[in-house]
Amino acid sequence: MIDSIKKVPLLSAAATIGTALIFLRMFRTYDIMAASFLRFSLAAFMAGSLYLISGRKTFEKCFRQTEYAVTILSPILIYAILLSLARFYLYYSTSGGNLAEGWPVKLALCLILMMSVGLFEELMCRAVLCDAFIYQFRNYKGVFVLTGIAVSFIFGFLHVAGSPVSNPLMLAQAVLKTVSTGILGFSLLMIYWKTRDAVGCAVVHALYDFLLIGPAALFGDLNLENFGGYVLEGSAGKSVVVVLCVDMMIELVLMALIWRKVMGTIDFEEMRRDW
Repeated sequence: MIDSIKKVPLLSAAATIGTALIFLRMFRTYDIMAASFLRFSLAAFMAGSLYLISGRKTFEKCFRQTEYAVTILSPILIYAILLSLARFYLYYSTSGGNLAEGWPVKLALCLILMMSVGLFEELMCRAVLCDAFIYQFRNYKGVFVLTGIAVSFIFGFLHVAGSPVSNPLMLAQAVLKTVSTGILGFSLLMIYWKTRDAVGCAVVHALYDFLLIGPAALFGDLNLENFGGYVLEGSAGKSVVVVLCVDMMIELVLMALIWRKVMGTIDFEEMRRDW
């Protein structure tokens, strides 16, 4: 059975990801613990699919270069820290400096949620989807160009899929968010190519999200109903466009820094043969 599935890895990945997205839609919840449990469960589902696609290879690499992944991706985490400090200042100013009641628990719940999101999304995109493209098209010399573009686009698009787009302003936000998130995803993908350590990528992803969302938890504004609301109307939408444009430029610079450190050290021909 595994040999049969390996002949159509992209179909297997599409079925796995499609099923996961259906579960997220069907069992959508605004309770943090329930949302975390759902994503951890789907991460386990992704791991099972990954085994059918790639066998033991990816799992044998996990945890082995996590420190390296965090070190190389540290510019992204530094950027997240700066954004976190800016958000903390905004929340602090508007709330009069009053932290939410029970903020340590809220912060801990936020961390658990971000860990579940990071692990699920990295296993889904950087592992299952990436491995499927490479195995499906490994005889094609441009397989890594194809994989880089496709995986990064899908990762970015999934963050706005389902968002209402009814006018040019909202379309602009959706496009910019897709590109900006896709650039971040490609930075993570380069590390996955280098290390095949999906856990290392998940740790960075979780820390990045936690740093961005943490201030909201501190001041009691962590509302999952607004989680991922990237497409807005009116003046708020115009502000989002400006923020996304700036974010995209910064993400491009960070991606270039990581590219210089990593891409020249990867033997893509060897990867294409032995992945």
